[in-house]
Amino acid sequence: MLTIQLKLSEQIEDKFTSKLKKEDLTDSEYISRLIENDLDSRIDLGEGFYYNKYLDRLYNQENKVIVLTKIEREIVITLIEYRGELVPVDIITKRSWKKDDVSIYTFRNLIKKIRDKTYFKLIKSRSNLGYSINFEPNEKGLNQVKLK
Repeated sequence: MLTIQLKLSEQIEDKFTSKLKKEDLTDSEYISRLIENDLDSRIDLGEGFYYNKYLDRLYNQENKVIVLTKIEREIVITLIEYRGELVPVDIITKRSWKKDDVSIYTFRNLIKKIRDKTYFKLIKSRSNLGYSINFEPNEKGLNQVKLK
């Protein structure tokens, strides 16, 4: 069992105590929940990159936030949600742009920008099938997401 000793300012300690009473938790239950949230929310994307679901941010090898545009972020989130599956371009564009008529060249340009900010092999493409995020296909190959 790990023992943690904290030094908090009086103001933070008051807020902390108030929160514990409000949620009817012990200090160790609350801190355990925070640690579990932090560890469970981290998705390893290889090459030292990871996505934190709780904070909704992408990080590089130095734990620095990678700034993504809104659409780049939506593309990454969509690919993470379907991790291990090939996601057709039309599903990604509908979720990212909220419309159907996105040029394939615009889409490919954004994939390139994400790769430039991270690393090339983060996003894999399969010609005429779709895209996946940092997933090594098993012997059976990738599953393809069907349009709903």
